[in-house]
Amino acid sequence: ANDASGIVGSTIITIAAIPVTSITVTGKGEATSVPIGSTLVMNADVLPLNATNASVTWSVAPGTGNATIDETTGLLTGTAIGEVVVKATAKDLSGIYGTKTITIASLMVNNIVVTGADDATTVTNGNSLQMNAAVWPENATNTNVTWSVVANTGNATISATGLLTGTQVGTVTVIATSADGSATKGSTMITIAAIPISQINVNGAGNLTTVVAGNTLQMIANVLPANATTTSVTWHVYGNPGSATISDLGVLHAIEPGIVTVTAIATDGSGVYGSTAITITPVPEIPVLTISISVKESSNRDAVVIGGTLQLEASVLPLNVTNSSVTWYVYGNGNAGNALISQSGLLTATGIGTVTVEARANDGSGIIGKKVITITSNAPLITLSPIATQVQGKVVVLKGTTNLNGVTLTIMAPNGGVLASYNDVTVANGTFSEAGFALPDNAEAGMYTLIANNGIISTHTSFAVILSSTFALLDHDHNGHIQIDEIVTYIQSDSPTRDLNLDGKIDREDITFILSLISSMKD
Repeated sequence: ANDASGIVGSTIITIAAIPVTSITVTGKGEATSVPIGSTLVMNADVLPLNATNASVTWSVAPGTGNATIDETTGLLTGTAIGEVVVKATAKDLSGIYGTKTITIASLMVNNIVVTGADDATTVTNGNSLQMNAAVWPENATNTNVTWSVVANTGNATISATGLLTGTQVGTVTVIATSADGSATKGSTMITIAAIPISQINVNGAGNLTTVVAGNTLQMIANVLPANATTTSVTWHVYGNPGSATISDLGVLHAIEPGIVTVTAIATDGSGVYGSTAITITPVPEIPVLTISISVKESSNRDAVVIGGTLQLEASVLPLNVTNSSVTWYVYGNGNAGNALISQSGLLTATGIGTVTVEARANDGSGIIGKKVITITSNAPLITLSPIATQVQGKVVVLKGTTNLNGVTLTIMAPNGGVLASYNDVTVANGTFSEAGFALPDNAEAGMYTLIANNGIISTHTSFAVILSSTFALLDHDHNGHIQIDEIVTYIQSDSPTRDLNLDGKIDREDITFILSLISSMKD
């Protein structure tokens, strides 16, 4: 009481709590999504503002995605891409709650750093370099990248895994683009360097180390490594005492005999070179080879008796052949015929039959000359019996003997003409008789020759023909006339195998001798 009486009165008043009537849930900054693995602070706006207990309890319900949330602080962490429902429930037991759908999104790449393996910024042309892409954030949902290369002054290719291969000297830009759709890119410049020459081996084509003066030799430069960017070289030749020139293509032109040094220098600036010595030899004399050999006997004979000899000669052509020597050989015909021959060409008959003599060129030409020689048991013989014949027929009948069978008889006039020839003359017991031959009207006295030939060997003898004449002087003719009234044949050769060198004429001494013999025969 206010009257100082001190009287006090009291009552009990109950103050009721103000309950929560609504809760609105939002993400910080009005965010409606959070990248997977990231966090988002959730907010709960409680009404009324003077609610006695405005605190809430946080929870999250998985949908297509998933997340966790701190029930006190409302810190949401995305764990699976998709949607979740975040719920804030009033703690005042009013049963009031609020919800918010939050999307758990992919964590997009926002930065890419591209480097070469071991931070390399250069790769030699033709070689490869592994490229790397560092992606941020490291926990990005999709850290894959796609690789590409842009040619600048050089060129290269790159694989899906980032393996860069240089194809042209210069620079290229290597690009890594995120595969998550964010279009984030990273790039770096790589130099494609030339592969320098490290070694040059020089040799002549076919590994030749010599060349004849006046000729050419193709030189070859083998460059290592084989994949060097520039394999071209420049050619040089240095001679002492030999001399030569060399073309840009490495063709060596030998000039003077001696030794020259051929050098190939790399054109890539590496300074590498290779050299080799080439010997230039003098021009050799070109041998003239044999093209033919003819073999003959010194007297043109092709038969010899057993035990006899023949001197054979080899005529080598051309006359200016470098080596005209020959080697002599002799071969028997089957089991028949045998002979020996010296290297001077002297043939010695040792067995009956035929042999082949060969003269082989010694100059490597392979040319061979041959001649067949017949070896007989004894010398072929022919004899004639003279017969006087009356002039009316002007016929000489020949009769004689020979040790040849199956012969052909040929009668030669003094002037060398053939008067008659008889084939396959019958020889009986060594004797032959053949119809005579007619002398022409202009027949001459002189030495006639009878040749017998059986196809293998031949022999001949000579006989004289003397024209016996009468001299008449007519009443009305002051000139003398010669009349041939008799033909006499006479065997002048006293040796059936003797060769006579007659010119077909009979001198006074011959006529005197022959007439004396004729006279004796008529007696």
